[in-house]
Amino acid sequence: MPRTLSVLTIGSEILDGRVQDTNANYIAQELIACGLSASQFHTCDDDLSAIVNALAFLFRASDAVVITGGLGPTDDDLTREAVAAFCGQELIESPDVLAHLKAYFQRKRRTLDPSNNKQALIPEGATIIPNPVGSAPGFIVEASFEGREIALCALPGVPRELKPMLKADVVPYLCGRLQRGSAPARSALRLFGLPEAEVGSRLTCLSFPSDLKLSYRAHFPEIQLLFSADTTEVVLDAVARARTALGEEFIFSNDIAVGLEEAVHRLLIEKQQTLALAESCTGGMVGSMVTRTSGSSAYFLGGVVSYSNQAKKSLLGVDAEILTRFGAVSHETAKQMAEGARTRFVSDIAISVTGIAGPEGGTQDKPVGTFYLGLATERGTQTLKFFFDGTREGVRRYAAFCALDLLRRQLLELPAPARAEEVRLP
Repeated sequence: MPRTLSVLTIGSEILDGRVQDTNANYIAQELIACGLSASQFHTCDDDLSAIVNALAFLFRASDAVVITGGLGPTDDDLTREAVAAFCGQELIESPDVLAHLKAYFQRKRRTLDPSNNKQALIPEGATIIPNPVGSAPGFIVEASFEGREIALCALPGVPRELKPMLKADVVPYLCGRLQRGSAPARSALRLFGLPEAEVGSRLTCLSFPSDLKLSYRAHFPEIQLLFSADTTEVVLDAVARARTALGEEFIFSNDIAVGLEEAVHRLLIEKQQTLALAESCTGGMVGSMVTRTSGSSAYFLGGVVSYSNQAKKSLLGVDAEILTRFGAVSHETAKQMAEGARTRFVSDIAISVTGIAGPEGGTQDKPVGTFYLGLATERGTQTLKFFFDGTREGVRRYAAFCALDLLRRQLLELPAPARAEEVRLP
């Protein structure tokens, strides 16, 4: 029975840096969630011989390979031809896929171009993977290679097409084919506000059992921890001890698939609180993060991106004297921005962000990376000063995370984060 798995990404646009391969990350997460993991990730050019050689290389160490990309209608989409050549099979036109293509283009009110007929060609004997979003179907081929039974799953490279096909067809197939008995027990923690080195030092002294595997991932600006073992008891005990060592205030999720936005979403729904935003240096990033979760209209009333001082005055009611005396990046301005947003949107909570993302604009007193948050509720307004030494995008992303984390802490009645340089309470 097959036991090992690899992933092959096809596309010259990935090799030359035009496109980032986000599919590999997503595939790895979905495999881990069902107790599988890939031993190799490989990328090759849109070239027939390169793809065939890559398959031969991967199958010498793997029993199954997931291919992404190369299933489009153009001349450089060669995955079908490469798989057929590697497996010694003919390409045949599938009436079912052809019917799908005609229906797909009819729904789009477009004419089926003859070049798209190429997408109906499938290796003989392959199982078709329906594409509910796009035109190109995937397929699964079972064959023999060097005396071993192998499996090959081909998926389109477009992420929005790949994701539902992977979940619905490929992952269940691979789980049934590759797993030995029951899947290992797994759990996760996602946290924000502790440096990776400190997370490591807090956990090192816990002396976990030898059969527990703990994986770290620093995905700026958060840290992700994945625990796995043969038994649920070992995993649950390790997670409980880790939570105590790390501190509950830093942990926002115990599910690898639930990010900070989703965690805040659930809390706002549970607490029945509404939210408004006033952003400056983040330029709408906090609002984008909030609305990324379906159902956010239940609590998110709106936001103002007040990038200029004039916008702060006219849209949020920030006093001109405050801006002149203390500056746009200050406790006082953050306070009035939050209060202005709460008043105008009539929300339970309002968060404001104002800062200097750089690379220009810093001073000795307020260097690049300085930002202030405001949080206004019926109890009053608190403001916090932060500093982050990083790139412009890094400062903006860190500030947006700090804003959502401050909101999470407010909803859970946790103390203000210790990483804030100054805190002014109501």
